[in-house]
Amino acid sequence: FFLPLCMQATLINMVALEKAAIPDKGKLALLLQEDWGLEIDSTDIEGSGKSMAFNLQGETIGFMLMDFAIPWQEIEGPCQYSPTWDEASVEMKKHKSHLIVTIISQKNSLIERELLLNKVVASSLKLTESIGVYIGRAQLVRSKGEFLMETERIRARSLPVGNWLFFGITETKKGIAGFTVGLENFGY
Repeated sequence: FFLPLCMQATLINMVALEKAAIPDKGKLALLLQEDWGLEIDSTDIEGSGKSMAFNLQGETIGFMLMDFAIPWQEIEGPCQYSPTWDEASVEMKKHKSHLIVTIISQKNSLIERELLLNKVVASSLKLTESIGVYIGRAQLVRSKGEFLMETERIRARSLPVGNWLFFGITETKKGIAGFTVGLENFGY
């Protein structure tokens, strides 16, 4: 399976919202500075209403508010098989809209872009009435609390791999086996 280079460069997370709202530009800029030391002037954030975009650390960050839930057929499996969020199916069914948060350039390494996306998504979770996050490239859903807690690993100079990879266990004819979803995004 081959993705065009422009698709490989795009990272997307979807924030499930109880109330449709895009983060306030000023509050987002302030929180990115306070939490992560990321400098951005709120006047450099373009857009209003349902979308906004800005440049940060050489990357283009975009937000798009969707006035409908993430399609259930897209998240049903990840909710059902979430290894860490038992109530994922019940909770994710409550969301009414979602934010698409994306990095659409590739100035930095994949790891650096993933770290930046985690920081931006964590900030948007704190500024919205959100339930959780869907990480499609890993077929993974995380509760708001789980995502925020995993992102805190960055402060300890650890990678928040729980927000990047699905870790599963399955039973085979030969016994119990472990597997991941999402490592292929990192070239494995």
